[in-house]
Amino acid sequence: MDDICVEALTARFDPDLRGSPYEGDREYTRDLMCEVSLCLVGAVACRAACAEAAGEGEAPGHPGFAMSGEEAEGYLANYPNSLVEPSPELAGMLLAAREHMASRLEATARAGIILRAERLRELLALSGFGFFAVCCALASAVDRGFERLFAQLHGDTVQPFPTLGAVLACYELSCPKSRPEWRELLDPSAGINRLVLMPEQPDRPPLARAVALRPNALSYLLGSFRLSGELADCGGGIIPSAQRALFLEGQIDKARTALSRMANRDKPRLCVLCGEAGSGRRLALAKAAEEEGAELLLVRLDELSTAVGEAAESVVDEIVSAALFWGLIPCFYSENAAESALFKRLLRALGGYRIGVVLLTSRLRGSPG
Repeated sequence: MDDICVEALTARFDPDLRGSPYEGDREYTRDLMCEVSLCLVGAVACRAACAEAAGEGEAPGHPGFAMSGEEAEGYLANYPNSLVEPSPELAGMLLAAREHMASRLEATARAGIILRAERLRELLALSGFGFFAVCCALASAVDRGFERLFAQLHGDTVQPFPTLGAVLACYELSCPKSRPEWRELLDPSAGINRLVLMPEQPDRPPLARAVALRPNALSYLLGSFRLSGELADCGGGIIPSAQRALFLEGQIDKARTALSRMANRDKPRLCVLCGEAGSGRRLALAKAAEEEGAELLLVRLDELSTAVGEAAESVVDEIVSAALFWGLIPCFYSENAAESALFKRLLRALGGYRIGVVLLTSRLRGSPG
């Protein structure tokens, strides 16, 4: 095991790169996956050592791993030392890997390079364990080999995602003195749950539940922005600013001010641009967005409400993710915003992250709040 770890460290964490900035997300993601692989090496080895010590074919499990009745008795009899501690060599390798990555992240920050994974860590105030859970879920999503390794740990060959228990076991190997707050993944209001899904599994305890990345989070981490069919069908394009008319300057000033304030993300904001069709609302917004360096996500809200009906949760999540991850400003066309249940849900969800919203309408009937 130690030879494997030494080889993994020297081959994957090039000493010559220590203290140099990451060139981009691909290189950093590779190092994150290497860290996860080292933890998995340790976790698998600990299970094998437990099995050998017990003289059984399978090791007493960690919570969230499958175990027989005999294994459960062995686990309880030896608790809390049921898992073999990582060897000093492995612990040293994991520490060296973290220090290597930390040195490169510091250099990356000094170089002004923004990495998507680190942006999410800061944006959602992820704990160390929460970020590690995201990395494990990402590993299983992009590499089928990680699927098989996690399956070996949690004892379910048809489960393609790591379980919460497997993630916890690996993290405790990497950070043995930590006390990870794993229950945050069970709290729907926690920032981590903007990134991961933990499907309800009534027949399983919490630590046996699967941890998977939300599709929108995976797309962001991989640098791939795509709209769902529902949003694409109900989206409108921004008219190029070169086509604007001269009499729009008043509206442009108002739109520019609104977009500038929204960029601060200091509080939720709703900007309403009223005017009849052809009055230049989109032209004004296009010019203001160009000047402010803002990108807009335009959606015909009334059509979208009809298309998704009651099944609006996924589209709300997609719009929030587009605004939160990619920095787009949601802009909705609607003549019935005040009566739209979907619009009210979107305002509540976006407001939780202090994201501004633009509403284009011919007249505002009542309050959409």
